[in-house]
Formats: sequence, C-alpha cells, structure tokens
Amino acid sequence: PEGTGKLQEILAAMKPDKWSLIAKTDRLILELGNKEYFKLGHDPAQHNNIRAKLRELARLVHQLREEKGKPNAFLQDFIRPSEFSAIVEATRTIAGFNPNSNTYTTPSLAIKIGHSLHKCATIMRGNSVEKGQKKEECNADGFLKLYDIKWSSEVASHAHRTLYQLKRNQSKNLPTTTDLTTFSKYI
Repeated sequence: PEGTGKLQEILAAMKPDKWSLIAKTDRLILELGNKEYFKLGHDPAQHNNIRAKLRELARLVHQLREEKGKPNAFLQDFIRPSEFSAIVEATRTIAGFNPNSNTYTTPSLAIKIGHSLHKCATIMRGNSVEKGQKKEECNADGFLKLYDIKWSSEVASHAHRTLYQLKRNQSKNLPTTTDLTTFSKYI
C-alpha cells in the first residue's frame, strides 16, 4: 500500500512499549495506518493523530489478548461475530466503564476505538473480497452487521452521554463585579 515508507517514520516516533510493538507488527493496524497516512499524512500536524489511532487499537488488541488468553493473536483474529462481545468488553475496560453508573472515565477513547474498528472491519472485508477469501469476508460482514446493530447501544450511547454530562457539569467562570468595574474603569 502507498505511504508504507512514510508510515514507518511515523511509527518510529512512537514511544517504545508493548503497545507500539503491537501497532508495528499487526498487519490490519498497519493497513489502517497506511490508509490514514494516505488520507492525512501530507499534513505533519496529523501525524500524532495517526500514531494515537494506531496506539488505541494496539491497546485494544493487548487487552483482548489478555482477556482471551491468546498472546499471539492479531486484530484480524478478533474481527468476527463470535468475538464481538469480547471486543465490547475490552473497549469498556480500556475506556474505564463503570457498570453502576453506565459512564466512562475516558468516553472519547471508546468512541474513537469504535470508529477505528469499523474502518478495520471494512478494510478486512475489502481485502477478503479482493483475494476471494469467503470465510474472512463472512467474518468481516458479520462483525459489521453486529457493529451496526449493537455498538451504539452497548458502547457509544453511554460514551456520548458521559461526554454530554461532563460538558454540562463543567463550571463556567464568569467575571466578578470587581472585575467588571475594573474593566469598565480601564475602558
């Protein structure tokens, strides 16, 4: 895919840890990175966003590996209908979901992971159609159908509600009377 060499430069700037290792070795995550680089890579200001997106998916893969006891699995191994519930749980764990209040500590992370997962499943479906791999195509199609049916109610709606509550509960600092009088005198 186009942008591979330049994507390597972006990946080289990642902090060396377990998540960057996953991002650099997972084929589907790299393919998403190549597509994002082809779309946004001309703007150096977007390089951090591309890195962050790949890192978020790597965190998801790491969490899934731990939960499922599959230390060598890749993202493509989890994009199948039978693993959808595991992906939902792993996303909730990473984003800090509280089942008592149905809120997240990091709601934007849950939303971003959802968007990236959808893109990865679409990439996987496209690749399998192109290569004539019916089983992988069925896995991607099934995953995308479940995503369309369940993701909003199980993950995204709670994340959006949490963001809305955080925004609503944010205090607004209004100028005091003395500030206004000082400003008025200054003018």
